[in-house]
Amino acid sequence: MNDPDQLAQQPKQSLRWLWITLSIIGNFLLISCVSCAGYNSLAPTMSAGDTANAYYQAIENKDYPKAYSYLSPYFPVGAHEALSSTRFIAGSPAEDTSAGPVTSFTQLGSGTNNGIVIVSMSITRGGQSYTVQLQLQQNKGTWQIINEDCSQFSCPF
Repeated sequence: MNDPDQLAQQPKQSLRWLWITLSIIGNFLLISCVSCAGYNSLAPTMSAGDTANAYYQAIENKDYPKAYSYLSPYFPVGAHEALSSTRFIAGSPAEDTSAGPVTSFTQLGSGTNNGIVIVSMSITRGGQSYTVQLQLQQNKGTWQIINEDCSQFSCPF
């Protein structure tokens, strides 16, 4: 049988390894959470409407590379062709020359249809105002313009 004196004389096992392991795991989880929180707070939080405004602001400022950055890489030009940055950047000044530069723009409203946000914009270019319907879709957390309905005027692309 177990003698109480014998049990008292057994050396206690150290739990140091357990505390070291738990500290390492705890620090890893803490660093991971802080990193994720920092990443999410630095991530762009532009809405679809903000993206539409930023697109036309870049065009108004004649910053065509920036304007192009708001377009989806699959922005259509034809039935089976996507708009290249070269074509957009080269064609935009020509559009400013023929139709006049964008002098103002106003967002008229927006709606959603199957995950696609449609933003109506009133654009003033060369003294003429017209309405454009931009279609935007989220891609990896960023809103991108996937199409532009410019049925009220001649699309430059």
